[in-house]
Amino acid sequence: MKLFKTFLLATITFFSGLTLWGQKTNEIVCNLQVEIVPYNLIKDSTIFSMYWNICKITQSFQIQRSNKDTICFVLDNPSQFSFLNALYFQKLYIKEKSTNDTIPYTFVSDTLKVVPPKKDCIIEIHYYYQPDYFMIGNEYATCLFCPYQQSWFSWYFSIPNMKINDVIVSVHEQIYFFANLMQKKTDKGKIYLSSDSIPENGISFFWIDKQYYEQIKTIIHTHQYNLYLFKGFTLTDDSTSCYTLMPPLQKADNCLINMHISDLNKAVKGIEQIFQKNVNFDIVEVFLDISQGDDRIRWGSAFLLSDSNVFIFMDTSFWSGHNYLHEMVHAYNDILPPKSDSSYYFFHESMTEYLAVYFKYNQQMRDSVYETKILKYINLKQDYIRIFEIDKSEVSLDFGGTFGVTYLKTPFVINSFAKKIGENKFIDILSLFYEQVRKTKIINFQEFETVFKSNGVSDKDWDWFVENL
Repeated sequence: MKLFKTFLLATITFFSGLTLWGQKTNEIVCNLQVEIVPYNLIKDSTIFSMYWNICKITQSFQIQRSNKDTICFVLDNPSQFSFLNALYFQKLYIKEKSTNDTIPYTFVSDTLKVVPPKKDCIIEIHYYYQPDYFMIGNEYATCLFCPYQQSWFSWYFSIPNMKINDVIVSVHEQIYFFANLMQKKTDKGKIYLSSDSIPENGISFFWIDKQYYEQIKTIIHTHQYNLYLFKGFTLTDDSTSCYTLMPPLQKADNCLINMHISDLNKAVKGIEQIFQKNVNFDIVEVFLDISQGDDRIRWGSAFLLSDSNVFIFMDTSFWSGHNYLHEMVHAYNDILPPKSDSSYYFFHESMTEYLAVYFKYNQQMRDSVYETKILKYINLKQDYIRIFEIDKSEVSLDFGGTFGVTYLKTPFVINSFAKKIGENKFIDILSLFYEQVRKTKIINFQEFETVFKSNGVSDKDWDWFVENL
């Protein structure tokens, strides 16, 4: 009898920590459903989209009865233009799932305040959403939902103790779709994404319109590469003074395709020798500017989709220089110091930029690239002088910020140091350093110094390097 009572008490204690739906006490389960809809199929003229597709989103929450006046759902990373929420989150309404009763709310800045239910129930938040990422380009054909990258804001709401369970995306057959969650399965136009390991920077996804892209599948050093080359489009005036998007008539140029594949083969061989890591890539080119105040700059970025698959979204001009390799090296150079470490931007950006230049050009061209870099640096207004002062990333072409030190001066100094001790020797020691990093998972400037000095670099040469950084 005593044993039975003990078992009963343990059972009651265990189940008291669970809710009606089986989640932990105070844990709120959220399901996300996203439907990517061609904008021209939407019959509601009050819905606006600057993109060829728009997203219809449903968030469902398993909410327990509450005595509070309101429940607050928040955007973890609100837009600086949150006064335009009515444009980003269109046709927003909230209902109780079982009864279809509409639930009152207020939506101000980053907070959605909802009148709480009087009973345990599932509530649903419905809205059409279009992202805001300050880009000028072929947004008709491509789109990013990237909540925390480059200060773009959240596309879904959060609540304390929220656990995302199901993530289901409905796609139509005219788009290629990419996400930073693993695909569990696909079924009848629905993609079921795994929520087992949601990245710290949130759920991101991307799509491109198939009719404006040519997909090139190729193998580079035994790894799968998917190149999505933009075929272009034309905008023509119609009688209503609007623009009509005309489908492309041309294919991607075969000479360019062969050139891109050849360049990738040459560069990837050297990159893999240093990092000893296997990566598969999806590379999407776009006519893409990002606006910063009055500035417009060519832009690109690498997004981790899984441990071995990386999505690169970049301006078409990146192919003509080393910028596409900069984004690729990011995918290999993924063990970094914490951002609080003063050497974070040295390894994350400056070393990445150095390696991109190294693997793209011969020595004569490298010298020309670095001469251009240092002249540009000298002519920039400088807010910072040394890489170890940098604690943020600001990219611009005509003001100081962190751009000059991170992308111009420091790669120039690294290159000068490499030439001083011998470029082949520098690359060999750098390979040893990253071999150690892979084993220890520790990376900092002190270890960097130790490896170089223990492999024949003199105190005099090292001191010169540090003094000039």
